[in-house]
Amino acid sequence: MTTVLRRAGWPVLSLDCTTTGPERIALRIASHVLRLYRAECGMSVLSLLTLNVQSPSAERARRQLDWLASRPEDVIVMTETRASDGCRLLAEAFTAAGYAVINSCPRPGEHGVLIASRLAIRPDDWKEKLGYLPSRAVSGLLPTSLGDLRLIGLYVPSRDASPEKTERKRRWLDDCDSALTGTDAHPTLLLGDLNVLEPDHQPRYGFFAAFEYDFYRSLSEKHLLIDAFRHLHPTATEHSWVGRTGDGYRYDHAFCSRSLADRLLSCDYVHEPRLTKLSDHSALTAHLAIEGVRRLVTSDPSTAASPPTLFGPAAPAPAARTTGRMPTDAPAPLGAPRLGARVLLLDDQDRVLLIHARDPDEPDHHWWELPGGGLDPGETPADTARREVAEETGILLDHLGPCLWVRETRFHYRGRQHHRREHVYLARPANVQPQVAPQRTPNEHLGLLGQRWWTVEELAATTEKLLPPALPELLHQLLAGTLTNPIELFE
Repeated sequence: MTTVLRRAGWPVLSLDCTTTGPERIALRIASHVLRLYRAECGMSVLSLLTLNVQSPSAERARRQLDWLASRPEDVIVMTETRASDGCRLLAEAFTAAGYAVINSCPRPGEHGVLIASRLAIRPDDWKEKLGYLPSRAVSGLLPTSLGDLRLIGLYVPSRDASPEKTERKRRWLDDCDSALTGTDAHPTLLLGDLNVLEPDHQPRYGFFAAFEYDFYRSLSEKHLLIDAFRHLHPTATEHSWVGRTGDGYRYDHAFCSRSLADRLLSCDYVHEPRLTKLSDHSALTAHLAIEGVRRLVTSDPSTAASPPTLFGPAAPAPAARTTGRMPTDAPAPLGAPRLGARVLLLDDQDRVLLIHARDPDEPDHHWWELPGGGLDPGETPADTARREVAEETGILLDHLGPCLWVRETRFHYRGRQHHRREHVYLARPANVQPQVAPQRTPNEHLGLLGQRWWTVEELAATTEKLLPPALPELLHQLLAGTLTNPIELFE
């Protein structure tokens, strides 16, 4: 980050990256101030970090989460994930904090990649081109001031001298090389643990075979990608992994399309995770002079993890998927609202669709609300919004409009107190007739009474309970064109 500031001509206050305790809090404050300062000065920077999290235990994942939460980068690419308690903790904590999360969802025994982003990002189908060990890649499209950027996270198989693992790595690299062909429709950022070295790596290791160096060459010569670190540091010697004998290897990389080369501000290794044993790898950061066009409303992921379900005794599995509106699972811990999403769905007459709901334990307590519910693991709020509308109404949404507001509320339901934070999106589908059969949970069958379309005048005149209570005024502002930026609602 200091490289970015110096290149931009900003004054720099150096902080020791190995600080702990109160100094760690100071680092988090400094990171927040830096983002505000960047916004105030009008400097648009896209910042990314990649770290091999080394299939962490739940305890080490908690420490990794504390460190990652202190970082100022917008996008985090975590490699060597698994279907484990530690990796679930990371995915669920970032999701609960409002990050856009894309998870390759490796099956038991396999490895994967996880993206957590403060900027809106949507999954794309690039990784579907991988036919062999596809969970070792993840990809998404990041809307920016240049248009969509394709972000690819990779965890390339490692190997020993055995023929089986050598062939596994060779096959995967060949498959990935083929998948990268024809990806120039979008400028590309490729990050992760590639488990390959540059051909003139120092020191030279005879163990690496020609096919491994060929993959590195193919990234630059065939796919026209630039090694960001080497581009900015032509003669520097750096290592992201160090063996027991002290031999160093630069395994972790960030590549970008040549069209982005002039926008590279910095690319540097951060050794703190390796030196403090958070991982056996160092992290790698990259900063580019690009603006992410849609920043999400996020909170601190280190306070959003749920220790009771991830560290304590296993909770009994629910009979069916639960929703943010009518949860059957235990409430989120204090200070960690469950994340959800809803949709303000308008038809061609500017009427809004509302769901009539009640508390099954208090039948006289009923209200009208927007369709939506709670995030499932690995979902973004936008993913949840589309899924919940389809499940509750049968309407399929091909496109979501902007986020209109974020509503945080505490309420009593079925004998318990709940805490929710929901992103509310606009949608104006051409077809508002159900295209699929609604798929409601047993809990929803007990609590949902019906649905209807409301005009803004009907909302203003009704004595029925509306959620949010300000819905008539919010809809009026939207139709008048004065609700142009996301707002925060607290109830």
